[in-house]
Amino acid sequence: MIKNVSLGTSSNPARYGPDGSARLINCYAEKAGAEGKIQWPIYASDGLTDFATLTGGGAVRAMMPTDTDLYVVAGRRLFRVTLAGSVSAMGGVPTDGPVFMARNSRETGFEIGVASDGFFGIISGNTFAQYQDSNLRGPNSFAVIDGYGVTGAANGYWQVSGQNNMRSWDALETANAESYPDEIERTFVHEREIMFFGSDSIEWWQNTGAADFSFARVTTRQIGCASGSSVARVGETVCWVDHDHQVRARTGYNGKVISTGAVVRAISSAADKKAIKGFSWSSGDHAFYAIRSPEWCWVYDLYTGAWHERQSYGSATWTISDVVKFGDRLIAGDATTGKLYVMSGTAYDEAGLPLEMIIQPPASHAYPQGLKIRKAFLDVIPGVGTVTSDTDDANPDLIVRHSFDGGLNWSAERHVPIGAAGKRLTRVRMKNFGRSGEDGFQFQFRVSANVIKGATGFAVDAEPLRA
Repeated sequence: MIKNVSLGTSSNPARYGPDGSARLINCYAEKAGAEGKIQWPIYASDGLTDFATLTGGGAVRAMMPTDTDLYVVAGRRLFRVTLAGSVSAMGGVPTDGPVFMARNSRETGFEIGVASDGFFGIISGNTFAQYQDSNLRGPNSFAVIDGYGVTGAANGYWQVSGQNNMRSWDALETANAESYPDEIERTFVHEREIMFFGSDSIEWWQNTGAADFSFARVTTRQIGCASGSSVARVGETVCWVDHDHQVRARTGYNGKVISTGAVVRAISSAADKKAIKGFSWSSGDHAFYAIRSPEWCWVYDLYTGAWHERQSYGSATWTISDVVKFGDRLIAGDATTGKLYVMSGTAYDEAGLPLEMIIQPPASHAYPQGLKIRKAFLDVIPGVGTVTSDTDDANPDLIVRHSFDGGLNWSAERHVPIGAAGKRLTRVRMKNFGRSGEDGFQFQFRVSANVIKGATGFAVDAEPLRA
């Protein structure tokens, strides 16, 4: 009997394997609705092409776009990059911790503040210099609201600059996020409110325009933040990793848990929770929020509510540490080198390295019966081979494996052609898989060729065995 099988809509491996090991790596589900061939087709994630090299820099730590220039801290150096990809070095940032950048709205030319581990620098015009002032507490994060620069500092203190003047700091223009005795992990502005993310709490403050001190507390919630670098605006909300290693999205003055068990286990396993970096971007009708550590990278789709994974070739995590919109392009920064890339849906590899799409659908079973699997069919986007001398791209293969124990052990690989350029009638059909036990069977499909990649259906011809 031929039966349609779900491709799955997210990565959500369970604790042990036989209890579930569905994964989507470098691909995600998109809702096609009742009009689609299936309601949730799977498409490969956007690829990368080279944009600029920040010579003398290292890992990309922060990026700040303006209309004409992109300012990037890579390693311990600050660079200015034009829309055409021209690069110039501007100065040094003598720290190794997280970097936070924000701009004000001066009429005669904006300023960009750069804060990291007590260092504070100002970009103005084409110059960058450290700003030192005995009135300024050493900032550990930085944001701008209504033209006021706002820094977080030690012992729960935060401080406000003059309006549209990052060189004006008054020792008395300071306050303490003191609802709970925790440190400020991140100062962040959202919807004209300052959010102070502490290790155990969040405080919201507003600009009231009062004469003595312009800001007043709105409310507090006992929801902490494990990594200030994880905080990012995603679509119209804000997401972060909380003190219990859950991922939350702001809902009013609260945070809705959006993480799954698999995501929480990944966060809990991270060797350095404060090194978890969060960043976001929009592509088509998707708003993505990525959380990345040196051990893994998970991506949440705000509009579908589903998670998938990103992995660069030969790595357990994604090579990207930040993404910003610059002009009409998405620019991605490399987490280990001073490389910048353009990220787009018309790039099918990662700047010359394979972008391997892996679909591992949920297991199928007839518990307590086993199954005899005669055939399997995967409905891929066919005829996507390119006219090239590279045989892998000219006539790309689907690499198939199957497992009878929840992905703990896998069969040998099978290579099945998915169609050279223009061969739209290619059908991916496989047979002779044997018999499963009561745990049923699971398939894994991989495509690494530099071509359009996607799947729109999966079916098996399987017969239950006598229990």
